[in-house]
Amino acid sequence: NGTMSSFYATKEWVTDWLLSPRQDRQGYIWADEGNDISSWGMGWAFPDYQNGGIGWLFDTDDESEGWYLGNASNASLTVENSNLIVDTAGATEQIELYSPLFERSTLVAPFLRMNFGFTGTGSYDIDDLFVYYTTDKSAQWSEDKKVSFSELCTTGFEIGAGNVSQQGFFFPMYLQEQWGAESRTRVTQLKIVLAAEEGTSFEGRLNFDYICTDFDDRQPLNLCNYIIAAKNVCEFAQDDDLLARLLPNARRAMNFLLSQLKGAGGLIDTEYFVG
Repeated sequence: NGTMSSFYATKEWVTDWLLSPRQDRQGYIWADEGNDISSWGMGWAFPDYQNGGIGWLFDTDDESEGWYLGNASNASLTVENSNLIVDTAGATEQIELYSPLFERSTLVAPFLRMNFGFTGTGSYDIDDLFVYYTTDKSAQWSEDKKVSFSELCTTGFEIGAGNVSQQGFFFPMYLQEQWGAESRTRVTQLKIVLAAEEGTSFEGRLNFDYICTDFDDRQPLNLCNYIIAAKNVCEFAQDDDLLARLLPNARRAMNFLLSQLKGAGGLIDTEYFVG
């Protein structure tokens, strides 16, 4: 239609995409990397946080207003190049970053979406990045209203002694009993904690390009498109090595259709996607 370069219709481009899809730990295939706030991410680019949710892009002074550090942070908070940046002032056991107070129904905020990165210096071992939240029914910070990057984030991992390259991440908060996806539940504040392993400390920079809520806009067609494209490319290429590299991704995508979307029963059921 004139809006897309012919390169995107080539076997080379399709093969490159098949070899390095944005696939989460459940096997779901994302629409794109989701690094930019306007990118599609897991599914559709709409609706987004502007349709009833809340978000901070940190591209104006107003959007960083109200964010503050906890007493245990031993760090400074600045805004540079549309990023909210936390720099440690020497070794610290943890960074505590608090959002402004707000009130949003989890019905329009089943996911929490953020683009962040971490660069450490010296020797350190990060326990995890945690997200705490309060609600209109429970205003105290507590362990039953907490998720971890390594366990809940759809593409999370153990940070350990490494860095986190700045990119977009999604947290399916609706899976948390206290958060859910109900019109009656309203989240009122966030606290983001980067914590060192017990008895250790770290130095470095934690930066956020954006933090926002999001709808569950995942689409079954993403999985189908990947599986069909893999089949067609492998049939055309007749390349056993390519088949061996694509098969694990395609198998995980198929398992998502069969299990999470109940395809084993004969029909795809999208009830798993909370919308």
